[in-house]
Amino acid sequence: MPEQGRAFEGNKPMTVNLNKFSLDGIHSLSCIESYVLAVLHSNLHNADFLYYQSFLPFAEIYDEFFDRNTLYAYFTGFPRVQDIAREKHIIELNIEKNVDFESVFHDEKYVCIGVSPAYLIRKYGEKAWRDDHYILVFKQDKSNCFYINDNPRDDGIISAQELQSAFSGQIIRFEMIGEITPAMQAEFFDSFRSRLFVANDRPVNFNLISDNDLIKTRDFVGILRISRKRAAQFLNCFMSSEFMQTHIESIDKVYTTLEYMRLRRHLDRSKAIELLTDTWQADLSITKTIINDLRD
Repeated sequence: MPEQGRAFEGNKPMTVNLNKFSLDGIHSLSCIESYVLAVLHSNLHNADFLYYQSFLPFAEIYDEFFDRNTLYAYFTGFPRVQDIAREKHIIELNIEKNVDFESVFHDEKYVCIGVSPAYLIRKYGEKAWRDDHYILVFKQDKSNCFYINDNPRDDGIISAQELQSAFSGQIIRFEMIGEITPAMQAEFFDSFRSRLFVANDRPVNFNLISDNDLIKTRDFVGILRISRKRAAQFLNCFMSSEFMQTHIESIDKVYTTLEYMRLRRHLDRSKAIELLTDTWQADLSITKTIINDLRD
């Protein structure tokens, strides 16, 4: 066992300008996406531009869950922001496996450290959505780090000893290498508009929902609301998206209702289908409004 804290000796601390509140207003699908978005915003980048591929038709998201049985944590219907940012050379990001703890802080890149499910259960009393969960960590001194966790939302000081005991052996490093240029903004707008114009409004078979689909139904609505919130924030880079807020608030209420059913461990199937049918019809109307506005 290496001397505790040794990994932190001789490495220059990073200036921390982030905390758990830096994650407010971020609509992410994963912990890494949360951290990348927070860093982008902290570096004065309007990361909302990177949501340009986040709008999917209601029926397409629904089919991911009820036809293809996709799990929330593994939903890939639209790309993660970190993948877009890496493709556009805004960030450089690398995954490193089987890492020696002593080599974690060998440079000044942002470091997301994989932590074990056992550690999360000890600290928070619950596991993360996925087994490969990360916390964003900044070196404070030779013995301590400052960490940010996206779920549950948390930050604070963690010792080298505790961090080493939690370490899963995997890290993700990333750094800023570029910016979102005006040319990219125009490209993103054209891509969003073209994707929207081919959005289909085909019927949705709500009869696929069974009495045992409580979690699946809630998670479907969870992805739908992330999609619409991200779309609203993207549109707001070019025009007012205030007209979407009532619809988004309605989706939030449906999610809350389904979460309440989950806590009671009972899916009121007829009520759920009624809520989803109303949401679907409202979503079709909002989509048409966006299309008409973008044609003007």
